[in-house]
Amino acid sequence: MGYRQTKYKYADDFVKFCNDCDVNYAKLLRLVGEHSLPRIYGMENQLELEISLIAEHKYTTSYRLTVYMPMGETMQLEHKMDVNLYHDARVAEVVCFDNLSRLSPKYQYPNDDMFHPDEKTQQNRLLGEWLSHCAKHGYSKSYNPAFNAQ
Repeated sequence: MGYRQTKYKYADDFVKFCNDCDVNYAKLLRLVGEHSLPRIYGMENQLELEISLIAEHKYTTSYRLTVYMPMGETMQLEHKMDVNLYHDARVAEVVCFDNLSRLSPKYQYPNDDMFHPDEKTQQNRLLGEWLSHCAKHGYSKSYNPAFNAQ
């Protein structure tokens, strides 16, 4: 059974979305730099962010960002996000978040999946917040092969 459609139309801010993607491109490149991947960034609150390379092509590079949180003696997977960097346009876009991909730019609300009207925009803003927090509070750690075992 579907939800009743409302007359409310979500008005997305495409300029703001593009700006977020531009800024995220610069932030991610600054964190990745010329260093080998994967990179692990530890945080003051004991969260860890792993950045690993998925694929590299002439105009596009794909990274996976994985956030781990401490659970006793081990680190537990919290969230993972796949991000494409489009070098010709100089933008970064979230293409998959926690195994959810191919999002529409906007949704009617309510909807069967309970996505927010601006779900795609929110995921790109979350990427920006992760990258800003990592740049401000993170410190690079050596690669830990135990992360790949999870």
